[in-house]
Amino acid sequence: MDIRTHIRIWVGLFAICLFVSPLLRKGESMHQFVEVEIKATQETFGPTFSGWILDSVDALFANSPAAAVVAVARYGTTGKDREERIARNLGKGAHWMVKTANSYFTGIALAAYVACMRLLINVVWFGMLAPVLIAAVIDGFAQRAIKQYVFGTIRPAAFSLMAMIIVPFVFAPLLYLTIPVSVSPTIIPIWVFLGCMPLALLIANTQPVFGQH
Repeated sequence: MDIRTHIRIWVGLFAICLFVSPLLRKGESMHQFVEVEIKATQETFGPTFSGWILDSVDALFANSPAAAVVAVARYGTTGKDREERIARNLGKGAHWMVKTANSYFTGIALAAYVACMRLLINVVWFGMLAPVLIAAVIDGFAQRAIKQYVFGTIRPAAFSLMAMIIVPFVFAPLLYLTIPVSVSPTIIPIWVFLGCMPLALLIANTQPVFGQH
């Protein structure tokens, strides 16, 4: 499997999770899912910092591409009065379809809210862990420079293998935004530390773009 196909798979998983999540969690279950995510954020970052995150989530939710998703979802919902008229005039089958649509579009809106919250969690963690990532990059370039100095071998096979390993690490935060299960925010630093070694090895085995003659 080449890297492009790998990337397409991860982007596809992101889209599937976004639109399938409301089907897996309906009504009260979706609200409980959001409450669990908020509680996990508060427990991880503490009352002061989590308060800032949640306030920022509200602003991001109202002024971002998520707002467009929510607007479309709300456009597809049906009010209680109309829902009752449909139940009286068209029967139980139509009423069930309307309730299912309402539940799905409400789930889309709540999933967008969770995605905004997880996006800010990613940004916060990456800000905190930026020195670790920078150290991994510097280590990779240092290993590469040592190999060139001692005429060591830069292995294309190792580069290809590390590239395949790095792709899931790069796209894991994207999938984290929409995955329809509760995930503790503490998974982000674990993910970063696990990805540092393959990142350093990837850089260490990068072929020079322009050879020296």
